[in-house]
Amino acid sequence: MIPKTEWFDILVSLFYLAVIYFIAFKVYKSKVQNNQSYQYFILSLSLKLVGGLVFFLISIYYYQRGDTFLYFEIAENLRGNLFEDFNNTISTFFSSYSELKNSGYNPLEQYGFYYERPTTWFFSRIVFLFNILGMGSYLATTILFSSISFIGLWLAYISITKIYPIVQKYLLVPFFLIPTALIWSSGILKDTIVVSLVCLLLFTMINILSLRKIIFWSGLICVFSVVLIYYLKPIIIMVLLPISLIWILPFITRKISNKQKRRLFNFLIFIVLIGLGIILNNFTTDVNSKYRISNLFNTLKGFQTFHTMDVFARGQNSYILGGVVENPIDIFYKVPSAINVTFFRPYFWEVNNLPMLLGALESFLLLLFVVYILFNTRKHLLKILLKDNFILFLITFSICFAIVVGVSSYNFGALTRYKITSIMLLLVGMIIILQANNSKKI
Repeated sequence: MIPKTEWFDILVSLFYLAVIYFIAFKVYKSKVQNNQSYQYFILSLSLKLVGGLVFFLISIYYYQRGDTFLYFEIAENLRGNLFEDFNNTISTFFSSYSELKNSGYNPLEQYGFYYERPTTWFFSRIVFLFNILGMGSYLATTILFSSISFIGLWLAYISITKIYPIVQKYLLVPFFLIPTALIWSSGILKDTIVVSLVCLLLFTMINILSLRKIIFWSGLICVFSVVLIYYLKPIIIMVLLPISLIWILPFITRKISNKQKRRLFNFLIFIVLIGLGIILNNFTTDVNSKYRISNLFNTLKGFQTFHTMDVFARGQNSYILGGVVENPIDIFYKVPSAINVTFFRPYFWEVNNLPMLLGALESFLLLLFVVYILFNTRKHLLKILLKDNFILFLITFSICFAIVVGVSSYNFGALTRYKITSIMLLLVGMIIILQANNSKKI
């Protein structure tokens, strides 16, 4: 059901916009003199809020359906029940997904099997909290989501610019100037929170590893972000944690002078993390979850099988990588196609609606930029990557996650949301690479 937008919604939204900008200008005035990056603070916030408003308009007047309305409807269900049966609603709110299925009041039950999953329930409770502040207004809740998401992106941006100050203007592009990313990570969707949390992780890890400041609080925020991402989109954590070793291990082992001991230590850390990952996956992921390792290939097989169904064959946004995923070898063969579809598709001749046209234009510009980077840094690229572990981490994670989303998505609409993190960090890495190559400092 499409939420109605009335004068009350507009007034509540204007009130929150006034509060947000009042706080924003206070922050701007207190920070801009000591940090030049804050000259872009109000602009960046405004772009993020515009992204949220565009998402609102597209969802209400163009698509007129989608997961965003489902999450909001569940949150409204909880908010309405809060005034009818406060104790029962609070009890339900703090119930886990497994407990929810056996309770007398189950807000997910009416939406069917597809939406009855732990990630939906976890995110719906987050939307519920925002919806209380938004007084039941879809527009106001969207604005609140946009502004909260902005915090994570901005903190990541300013922390990276402290290490690479020369590129502060150019780094606005991956964080705040990619239209599809700005739109699909500013509304009432899991991606809005997840992208912000990934940026918070970058912020905390830079504080701990590079800047060596506010380490205690950064550590707490880091743990908090990992937990939330795991409950919202566990596949990101499964990819991010092992690849983060590229960035983290050199800081841990640099004081070990003996090369053999250093290699042994790295190997043991790698094995321990794999073991912890498997244990975490088995014990904290729902037994029927598509993210559970034992269900992985059935999940991927199910996604790819959708292409053979008539409903998807006639679909406007579907794509095919060829074949069905049965084992790791199948994934290996799909790696080039998965990377290509995530970064460089849809092609212009695959476009059949306005959102796809925007995605195709972005993909084409990204292709041109990648070619430009590879051509201009061909003599120094490997040296830059090996010397700067942060850049190597960004590029490696972007490519690995691009493979995951490319293989596991089945249409360009879903892919546009899933690949935001991958595109963002790839662009950050490439911009820094170009700066390093031009400055000849690395």
